[in-house]
Amino acid sequence: MARSKQKQKTGQTLQDFILVLSTLSNLYEEREDAGRAKSFQVASENLSKFAELTGKTNAVLKSSKDFKDVKGVGKSTLEMMDEFIKTGKCARLEELQEEDESEMEFEDILAKREEQRKKELYDMSEPNDKETAKAFCMIEHKYMEQRKKEAKQLINKMDLPMRVLVAKLLLEDEYVPYGDWKRGDLCFHCEYSGDCKCDTLRSITYAEELGCEDLPEYEETNDITEVGDHTIEINHIWGTKREEAEIEFKCGKLSVTVRLMRFESNCDWKDYADFSDYNDYEAMLKLCEENGEDFDDIIYEAFDTWDLRWVHE
Repeated sequence: MARSKQKQKTGQTLQDFILVLSTLSNLYEEREDAGRAKSFQVASENLSKFAELTGKTNAVLKSSKDFKDVKGVGKSTLEMMDEFIKTGKCARLEELQEEDESEMEFEDILAKREEQRKKELYDMSEPNDKETAKAFCMIEHKYMEQRKKEAKQLINKMDLPMRVLVAKLLLEDEYVPYGDWKRGDLCFHCEYSGDCKCDTLRSITYAEELGCEDLPEYEETNDITEVGDHTIEINHIWGTKREEAEIEFKCGKLSVTVRLMRFESNCDWKDYADFSDYNDYEAMLKLCEENGEDFDDIIYEAFDTWDLRWVHE
């Protein structure tokens, strides 16, 4: 997808800012952050309609105050507009684009290390240790393919209980090479969650088991939300779609871990939630309220990705 390059000039127009919002919406959609994607989409669409009605599409922006009554354009978007008017840039957009570039760089390095290791393995005539033998299987090295018939003959000589026992012992002693059976074990909720990082974890584990060296460091980042001058860090500890999940919310010295069970759509989700520190929860509520936000809405939006709500039929 083509992405907008931020203009670095004075005299930014409303159309310029609408493009920034549209790009933000697309980036959040790629991250499967439906809430923010929708929020920026609505702001972009409503500002576009306002521009058409007023004929200000290409008018130079002067102040966000001129748009404070446009529906769907909230406080944070107006602050972003003032930043854009002043600098010609959007820090949030730059941050997201840098994250994308960093992720692409990580994947490129990982792919190069993997190809390099495969070449080393293909150049070997036979494995010299257990780990190399497992790697030979992973890349279907010709040496292992040649010995497959021999292995089948050995297995055919075993009765059923012996085959099962040998398989169990080989698994316990870590002789089983990396394969599809293991991919789902990297994260127990990988098949349920759209936010799971298992694709990256699979790639890293695959490269490690091939014996790749000097792999790039992978750091999983968690979500954040801005509340006035405060930042709330949102750490998804674990979760299973339609079952339960646990998320940590941190802001300065305040920390609240919330565990939410599956709940009916016509019930209050808080009746199914367990708060680790109710005092900090109350303090977070107050902090958000003082800045025009609702902490309960932030919690609910964070849990929405786990799809715990269900309709009683």
